[in-house]
Amino acid sequence: MGALCNFCLAQNTDLQTGSQESKHSYFKTSISYINDNVYFGRRDSLKVPYVTPAFGYYNKSGIFFTASASFLTTENRFDLYTLGGGYLFAKDKWVGELTVNKYLYSNQSYSVKSEVKADAGAQVGYDAGPIEFSLSAIASFSSATDFAAGFGLDHEFSLINDQLKITPTFVMNGGTQYYYDNYYRKRRYVKKRKGNLPPRTITAYTVNPGAFRILDYEPSVPFDYNLNKFTFSFTPTVAIPVNPNTIVRTVKPVGGVAVTRTFTEKINTTFFWSLEVVYKF
Repeated sequence: MGALCNFCLAQNTDLQTGSQESKHSYFKTSISYINDNVYFGRRDSLKVPYVTPAFGYYNKSGIFFTASASFLTTENRFDLYTLGGGYLFAKDKWVGELTVNKYLYSNQSYSVKSEVKADAGAQVGYDAGPIEFSLSAIASFSSATDFAAGFGLDHEFSLINDQLKITPTFVMNGGTQYYYDNYYRKRRYVKKRKGNLPPRTITAYTVNPGAFRILDYEPSVPFDYNLNKFTFSFTPTVAIPVNPNTIVRTVKPVGGVAVTRTFTEKINTTFFWSLEVVYKF
């Protein structure tokens, strides 16, 4: 899910199994589909479904490098290219991950994260027996630096001789939102999205994007099935956003008088899901 959710604030497969896989270097290729690219509970008014082929090299030292390309199926174009790297480690009941990613979005993208140029993050998890805990922190860079953090809980159930793993997970995310302010300023109201509306200019921004606040709660139930060198994954997720932003929007008809209105944005609970096939060699 790394390329799809742009640094998931929950334990991923490589982090969870790092202690076993760190004995050998390996390559990993995958293809995944997500039906809507939701970020911290925020999404565009249009869906952003991505098909993402990815490739990675994981050294036994824990260092890894990844590359992916996300194809926006509704627009028939590649909307995002991602280059990444990092370090995985595991010791006793602890696992961790350090990551750095560079994002190259299309100038036509309307993903809410499309103004983010790069990010750097850290994640640590602890296996407390019946429950695994994770803490995450990430800095993302656009016109200003955003800081986000996440707290997660999960429990893994293993079936079919450990081939099938079901991991009910709950994550709480919080952070600043300069990236979201830039999305409103530069992406939300571009001309091509206005349809048949009368000619006009719309500008908007968010109030106090530098405030750190809880952004969403995300319960999910990942299913992972291992078959030889393949892993098949299905992850249904519910994003429950909180603390909607105050938006200041100005509408100026051609030849008319500009009207500015301040309002609280509408945010709704979103169900989204992803599929992924991974091959390791």
